[in-house]
Amino acid sequence: MNDVTIVIFEFFLIIRAVHLLDGFSHKLPPGRLPTNVQSLYIGNIKQELEIGSIPNTVRSVHLLDGFNQKLKPGILPEGVKSLYLGDIKQELEIGSIPNTVLHVHLLEGFNQKLTPGILPDGINNLYSLILEKEKNK
Repeated sequence: MNDVTIVIFEFFLIIRAVHLLDGFSHKLPPGRLPTNVQSLYIGNIKQELEIGSIPNTVRSVHLLDGFNQKLKPGILPEGVKSLYLGDIKQELEIGSIPNTVLHVHLLEGFNQKLTPGILPDGINNLYSLILEKEKNK
């Protein structure tokens, strides 16, 4: 019986993606998320993220429609390589996207200004899925 418990416990340690969707209301102090998480999806969560909330092992961050937090420098760790931006509610600021990000995906609904300095110089690819709606004539 103990072997089964250990196997189940080990299974839960292999978490590659975490989805924190609208209404998620728990604090995320540093060390709360497992260190083997590689992808993080964040919607309109209720508690502020802090430096260290996102483990350095995370390689892709998806800020989904409704994400409504000021993304201060240091919140996204240096390990992030891909950033997906949906209809986020707060403007990005210089330094909020780490220099390790190589791929930025602007998803449908993204409408923030990308002023000079917002995107790091090392970006290799900028993908845009923004669809402009046809204006009434």
